[in-house]
Amino acid sequence: MSSKKGITAAELMARLNADPAYLRLRAEQDAARAEQLRVESEAEKPLVDALKSIGLKVHSVWDLVSAPDAHPRVISVLVDHLQRTYPTRVREGIIRALSIPEAKEAAQTLVHSFKLETNPDLRWTIGNAISVVAGTEDLESVLSLLRDASFGPARDMLIHGVARIRGADAIPDLIAMLHDADLATQSIIALGNLGAHQAADHVRPFLKHKDPEVRKEARGALRKIGVR
Repeated sequence: MSSKKGITAAELMARLNADPAYLRLRAEQDAARAEQLRVESEAEKPLVDALKSIGLKVHSVWDLVSAPDAHPRVISVLVDHLQRTYPTRVREGIIRALSIPEAKEAAQTLVHSFKLETNPDLRWTIGNAISVVAGTEDLESVLSLLRDASFGPARDMLIHGVARIRGADAIPDLIAMLHDADLATQSIIALGNLGAHQAADHVRPFLKHKDPEVRKEARGALRKIGVR
């Protein structure tokens, strides 16, 4: 009776690196990635030049994602360029660079961008940014986005913007949003963060949800609320 012996990761890589077909495929993938980076770098040049013109030493907008700059002039440049046409990766960098509390002036531009965006992942990123920057004056705009089910799960982080702006006054809205499958998980989390005792009976049914992640968040929220 024979037994099969597995191979180590190092042995597997040695085999792949000796395979001409694999090496050719990897070279093609590397070349495609390099070309994509070149195209993106060329496309974002107007933005990089604008940032350099106000004294920033950056090679890409992604430099601001890893090291945010809350200076009003930086934010104004980013808001301006958010309204221009750029590749998805560049737009994502602009949005993430604006995802700081100081970028309040970006709120309505982000709301407008959220409505127009067709890429669901990028729309989610915009929603997350809105949740960070929106203020009291933007509340109705945020609620309007949340109530529009056509935006699907891209809305879910907006929940936390509403909770941040309204505090305990947001609890009735958050309870109502538990009935929206796209918003339920983040609503549960927000209710837990607010210590919303009056929401316990509304959260408890989610302990039996088919999704284990939802069950986990429900347990965590109820612990924060102080009940079981």
